[in-house]
Amino acid sequence: MIGSINLNLSTDYFKEYHFGHKNNEIISSLINFCLNFQLNQKEIDYWSLKTIKVFHKDDLFHRHSLDVLLSLKKLSDKKELDSTYETILDSYKKAGMEEKLIEREKQLSLSRNPEFNKGVL
Repeated sequence: MIGSINLNLSTDYFKEYHFGHKNNEIISSLINFCLNFQLNQKEIDYWSLKTIKVFHKDDLFHRHSLDVLLSLKKLSDKKELDSTYETILDSYKKAGMEEKLIEREKQLSLSRNPEFNKGVL
């Protein structure tokens, strides 16, 4: 879903609310993790962060968290974002990080869109 939003592909397959019900704990946890990974890693569970660093996955989680936040921005721009998540996005923007989202969006626009009708090699 996040990739479809960020690559401007159809999201009709997903429910009315792209990120589910605003009280969905899994979605809220994901978004809060991504926000903390970008802004305040001290808020992330020690062992989770340690595992990311031990296996050298910092870059992967950095891109993932940017992708999640970018999808919030894109839904917000289309007026399709729940106000609960709008507040989270605003806190990211207030931290002066919106430029990172713009840069990530540029990176994704340079990527070739996947062709889903082709088989896996």
